[in-house]
Amino acid sequence: MRSISFCLLLLVLQVSAAQGVPDYVAFPATVYTKQTIVLTSEQSGQILSVLDTGQTFNKGELLFQLESDYETRLLALLHEENDILKNKQKTQENLLKNYDRLFDEKLISEELQAAKLINYYNSQALLNNNRQEVTEIQWILDKKSLYAPFSGVVLERYALPVESVRAGDAIMKIANPNELFIKLKIPAGRLDKLDFRQGATLVHNSHSTALELDYLVPQIDAKSNTVEVSYKAPETALLLGQNVQLKLKKLN
Repeated sequence: MRSISFCLLLLVLQVSAAQGVPDYVAFPATVYTKQTIVLTSEQSGQILSVLDTGQTFNKGELLFQLESDYETRLLALLHEENDILKNKQKTQENLLKNYDRLFDEKLISEELQAAKLINYYNSQALLNNNRQEVTEIQWILDKKSLYAPFSGVVLERYALPVESVRAGDAIMKIANPNELFIKLKIPAGRLDKLDFRQGATLVHNSHSTALELDYLVPQIDAKSNTVEVSYKAPETALLLGQNVQLKLKKLN
């Protein structure tokens, strides 16, 4: 009888001990987004408008703009000149056709016909130069305004309105908070003991949510002796840069 009781006691202790050992390992992790960009100015000039830190925006919305009065006025003058040059070029083209006909009829000399041909080529060259200037000024104007490549939020603003900047200066840092991921570092020696592919769980606000693997870097970081793993964040109230806890299930 005592032997049976002793065996039952051992069984209870073994079950209790097994229940006391968790089947997972907890790791600290960080919420991040892959769409984070530091925007720089592609032209020099004075900032006319720029979104502030924390402001949200939609794809295609104006993020910042440089003052461009000079280029705008110059472009308008070039367009006016273009209209004049096109008319002149058309006139020279019609004259050349008439002189070609007169030359064929031997009513004018070859020298006079050649002079009209040169005039036509000169008018065409002036028109081409004008078109090239229009293209260059329009390119500068386009580079003085920057539009959002995606919907997101301004994380940091490095320049203020009316401030003068040079080409290459950082203006702002933007991110897409609508597509978040969770990243952690796993010690290389424990990687084969954990189910990091299907056994990851996010613990947040007393709730546990299973996570889908995004990627695993197939290389050990020599400095920390860890492997980077990323998971797709669930649709819950997470913030960029937030520290969270992930649980990885142990392999049997």
